[in-house]
Amino acid sequence: MKTFKLTDVRKFMNLFLNGTVFDDFQMVEAVIKKYTTVSIDGHANEEFYKNDETHTPSSEEYASWRELRPLCMDLIKGRNTPLYMKFILQKDPSSLSEASQAGYAAQAKALILNLTFSEQSLKLTTAINFTGFYPDSPLPEKWDEFAEGLLKRNDLKFDVI
Repeated sequence: MKTFKLTDVRKFMNLFLNGTVFDDFQMVEAVIKKYTTVSIDGHANEEFYKNDETHTPSSEEYASWRELRPLCMDLIKGRNTPLYMKFILQKDPSSLSEASQAGYAAQAKALILNLTFSEQSLKLTTAINFTGFYPDSPLPEKWDEFAEGLLKRNDLKFDVI
């Protein structure tokens, strides 16, 4: 597990809310605190579409960030910066090609990014939801490397804390 403190909050949030970099993640949860606090449970409710013949059913437990990004953007935008925000995003371990090829992607249920904005500071923390106890697994290191690479590829400056 690694924590990255983003040094340019505005640039990251612009990429997060307006870009497509995180679109292949699922959103587990979001909390946005402005005048009131709004909590979003990212569980997909397929029964909502039971009478919609144009909807293609999803096998995913959570809705994608791509689907929920506009809603979150509407909640965040405005003249005043939110007091607090938290987003929990997850990715399927098989999406890390190195992990899949090495055969240790099955050790995890999800690769997680926790994004927290508080007191004008933005932190991104990696985590893994393991299926069991794997003390010598290289997966945490690979996930940390992936997250750091994601930030670097998008020219986002950070400090590791």
